[in-house]
Amino acid sequence: MQNSFEIDLAAGTVHVHQWGTGPEVILALHGFRQSGLVFAKTLAPSSDRFTIVAPDLPFHGRTVWDQQEYTPHDLEQLCWQLINKMGVQNFTLAGFSLGGQLACGLAIRGTLPINRLILLAPDTPATKWGWFTFGIPYASRKALQRLFNRIGDQYRWLERLYQFRILDRFTYYFLRRNLAEKAGRNQLFGTWRARGYFQSTFRNVAQLPIPVHIHLGQEDPLIPAQKIKQKWNMLDVNLHATGHNILQDFSF
Repeated sequence: MQNSFEIDLAAGTVHVHQWGTGPEVILALHGFRQSGLVFAKTLAPSSDRFTIVAPDLPFHGRTVWDQQEYTPHDLEQLCWQLINKMGVQNFTLAGFSLGGQLACGLAIRGTLPINRLILLAPDTPATKWGWFTFGIPYASRKALQRLFNRIGDQYRWLERLYQFRILDRFTYYFLRRNLAEKAGRNQLFGTWRARGYFQSTFRNVAQLPIPVHIHLGQEDPLIPAQKIKQKWNMLDVNLHATGHNILQDFSF
């Protein structure tokens, strides 16, 4: 049975989805252009062990966000309110894709009572275009946002870059879809700016003093499963015969 509620923070109101009533709480963070609803089928029907709470991240779903970005402090405040509402002392933190990067960034800060980390096709520095996601300085991110907002929806230059094979097919259509309208640009750049605050490395995730479970799709075109398995060979890495949408066959 699904329930939903809202959490008020200083920077906005976060919409949260809930499934289950079990004693162990899993706080699940979704990917880009999704909402917490992507976790709707991840609770096994017969399970009475877990409660899943999945917020709509800022700029996504039904969450209303008043700032141009969000920070680890914002998500930490959200986590504290959620675990207080659930009445638990600690929780499992799970993240899919973008949510995996955010989960890693939160876990290594050591400020939350996380007892287990579950990473589902997580964004890492090894992800396709990871250098752009992880390596661009914050000031450059803000400057690029201002530039694209001035350009508006005039993106003929994208076609030129695609024609000259500077951009591959996936990147071309990704940018076309996300830059075409102001709402999409705000979502893209607000998320991109926020991601700069949630940096982590393979080493500091591997050194976390809690169990870390990683699930990767062997056919994922974005997340190089074998490379990440080698980087995290000391952790519990599970390979699935699927692509990036690993949630379609996954359950907690």
